[in-house]
Amino acid sequence: MSRNIELHPLSGKATIMTVRKEFDFLAGGTERKSIVEGTVGRHRVSLIKRKDIDGRYEANWCAFREAGLPVVRTLRRGEERSIFLTDVKADGSETYGSNLKYVLRRNHKRSRARPEIDRIFVGLINPADFRKITDRVAECASIASENHILLPPDDPFDLVVHPDSSWDIVLLDLEFGKVVSTHNKNIKRDNLINGQRFLDDLAYVAGALRGSL
Repeated sequence: MSRNIELHPLSGKATIMTVRKEFDFLAGGTERKSIVEGTVGRHRVSLIKRKDIDGRYEANWCAFREAGLPVVRTLRRGEERSIFLTDVKADGSETYGSNLKYVLRRNHKRSRARPEIDRIFVGLINPADFRKITDRVAECASIASENHILLPPDDPFDLVVHPDSSWDIVLLDLEFGKVVSTHNKNIKRDNLINGQRFLDDLAYVAGALRGSL
């Protein structure tokens, strides 16, 4: 049974989404999220719904975006202190990072697994392409440090691989990132460490997937 919800952007008019389907988003994190599918006008949309009780995620999304860090394109406020975010997998893409590492290591079920994208991802973990990914991660870590932003330590980045074999770095789990004091002398070191942890996670995921393809 469908239902209508109001979605409020941070500026501008609210829109009405007719929700056709909502189901749990199975990922490695501890926070419960769901995938919401439906229509806005004549357009089919898919969004990620998550709680933001204290407004921390929204505040970080605004700060990260203003600094020039790659976050999801849209954030809207909705029902029951929830926020609705762009679903980066809606176009057939897949994400790779610590959440997927957690799922694979514990042999959990993946949410909307994309074996055809896994093959593209594994192919990217070669010296030439991995250097480009490494350079982009270093660039994002530098942007964060210059703007006094501490990246989320457990899940700083995700690699989004698209069906056309292109890729992007994106920050998805922003809740545990934060803007820190300008006197914090360790932020550059910490962000570089977090970036390297993400790269190590990608190498692990590629190794785990390679044997199943």
